[in-house]
Amino acid sequence: MNGLVKPGRSEAALRERAKILDLENAMRKQIADGVLPDVEPDCTLRHFFVPKSEQFGCFTYGREITMPRGAVIAGKIHKHPHLNIITKGVIAVKTEFGQEVYKAPVTFVSNPGTKRAVFALQDTVWTTIHLTSYGSEEDLDKIEDEVIAPSFEVLDQMIPNKPEPKEIIYEVLP
Repeated sequence: MNGLVKPGRSEAALRERAKILDLENAMRKQIADGVLPDVEPDCTLRHFFVPKSEQFGCFTYGREITMPRGAVIAGKIHKHPHLNIITKGVIAVKTEFGQEVYKAPVTFVSNPGTKRAVFALQDTVWTTIHLTSYGSEEDLDKIEDEVIAPSFEVLDQMIPNKPEPKEIIYEVLP
């Protein structure tokens, strides 16, 4: 399952969330100390924009990251549900609700508040698809402010009556 942990929900899920945050903090420190190599320069990002839909009043933004085999990455906390498409590779993913190994091709939905620790078992290409008010690379900072929560505390303040998490929905494409 993916989603948010509310107060009173699973203490095990809260512990797993804390482990992911601890991993991210340890990685940042080890990179800063020169102990762990920074894989970010080895990851490539590409941005895609669909023109604004007059019917729905928003743009569609795709963010594609290519991760080399062996990369360990802590994902961001997304504010809204969105599509994830893995078109190449095999990736191990840990969230507060458990572990998954995704083998391309696979498409699934992330619920708001999901934070992932990711280990690329093979070179991997992962694309997230978001609806946004902005439609160009010049607006990437604004898009990030719109779709990313800087912390779980900020997310909890933004969405006081969060829906219960739902099971991950994914389908292996032929």
